[in-house]
Amino acid sequence: MSANRFVLEFDSEKLLKFVTTRGPWRHRGDALIVVPYDGFRHPSEIIIDRIGLWVQFHDVPVFLMMKAFTEVIAKKISSDIVEIIGVVGDFLRVRLMFPLSDALHNFVEQRVKGQGLLRFNVKYENVPNFCFLCGRIGHDEDVCPEENIN
Repeated sequence: MSANRFVLEFDSEKLLKFVTTRGPWRHRGDALIVVPYDGFRHPSEIIIDRIGLWVQFHDVPVFLMMKAFTEVIAKKISSDIVEIIGVVGDFLRVRLMFPLSDALHNFVEQRVKGQGLLRFNVKYENVPNFCFLCGRIGHDEDVCPEENIN
């Protein structure tokens, strides 16, 4: 296998589905991204450009605490929504496939009729290590490809 790519074998389809859909998984804080593989292509041809993340939206007014609004603001982060939970306690929750090329969001904004532009705080569950300079998963500030801030 090439560097940082491994072929995993599972005893059952149920276990494979659990591992490929329930992450994010981490090893020593770094992302462990598991994607389906058919066994016919070269492992190096498998494109790994996103990671499944659970995302929470906080400080949402009560009148917007609904599943439909969860989807609206989740699309500000990714168009690839896997599962919309909606209201969980005092926040909204969704699972989505997050593009690894994008920076993590601290907040999202949405225009709401009669209210104007509203800002909602974003929290990620079990997020792997990421760069505090550029906000991207996959490296840290010591090796950030963005312009060094000094």
